[in-house]
Amino acid sequence: MGLTEPPYIIPVFLPYLGCPGRCIYCAVDRVCLDPVKPQEIEDYVKRWVKFFRYTERRIEIGFYGGTFTNIPFELMNSYLTSAGRLIERGIIDGVRVSTRPDYIDRDTLEYLKKNHVKVMEIGVESFDDDVLMKSGRNYDSQTAFEGCEMVKMCGIELGIHLMVGLPGDDVERDMETAKKVIELRPETVRIHPTLVLRNTKLEEMFRMEHYQPLSLDCAVDIVSEMFIGFKGHGIETTRMGFFIPNDKSHEIVAGPHHPSFGNLVEYRAFGKILRWISSRYENFTVVLSRKRMDLLNGYGGKNRRLLSNLPGKLEIVDDDEIVFILDDIPMDYEVVMKKYFKERHPFSGSERYDRGGNMR
Repeated sequence: MGLTEPPYIIPVFLPYLGCPGRCIYCAVDRVCLDPVKPQEIEDYVKRWVKFFRYTERRIEIGFYGGTFTNIPFELMNSYLTSAGRLIERGIIDGVRVSTRPDYIDRDTLEYLKKNHVKVMEIGVESFDDDVLMKSGRNYDSQTAFEGCEMVKMCGIELGIHLMVGLPGDDVERDMETAKKVIELRPETVRIHPTLVLRNTKLEEMFRMEHYQPLSLDCAVDIVSEMFIGFKGHGIETTRMGFFIPNDKSHEIVAGPHHPSFGNLVEYRAFGKILRWISSRYENFTVVLSRKRMDLLNGYGGKNRRLLSNLPGKLEIVDDDEIVFILDDIPMDYEVVMKKYFKERHPFSGSERYDRGGNMR
């Protein structure tokens, strides 16, 4: 294990803190861990750290559940000061925060950067104006895009949070959102399908039959397309699916919740790539890392059965790589993903990246 491994992230939830209103789907106070006060940070972090297996990995605190850039400055400073003391003592390595795109300014970004904030995750949710309006986000796609650009220009790593299945959403809008994300080139993305949670406006809409959540199969299918596009363009998807503790699962009224949603997405994506390759190449070999045999064996071995019915061959290796040999030409998994996404979801040409997703 080393510094290239993803960091351990200790979540500190601040439900609704700094939020200018409540989005129609949000019930973060009902499904997250208990909030933590600034003076409780040190003990809270120490309780988490003792369970971490790999001591070489970075450890970061993540302030989630609110609009961190809109909380009172004194409180923001208290949280960051508590985190800073832990950094000085070598207990953690950095801080990440979440916020909205319409509550970002350069002065605040500079302050955060000076106070150990390494990553800012922006809850964009969608780059479609109609979806944003119907979801009660109260900003438009241009504001979201500019907020993300501002973070990148400041030198803080950008993470983008997306949701699929929001009111007014559909597959085409999700793919346009994915292409906007590729244009912005964040370091990370998180995606989760919209769930109907208790005591939300969305629950009212659902019970009045004004909103229908995605099925699990549909959600997996949409997110797998986005995952292929992001991974193919070098953007890390750090989580797919909404983590809700078992003792909070009763708060879910409806929607595509699955404890292994991210795995289902990866298996679906791999199957799609296998089918796409087999429709274009008469001869191909899948060179698969022994560590990723789950891509074949997971979900009841569906992809193993698929591959057995295709003309391709399978080679298991001890390396970490996944490579496809297509007509004797080796291609990394990410390269094939990029080709797949480019073909199925062509860029319009108006983006600042070309049709291959490369910066002009």
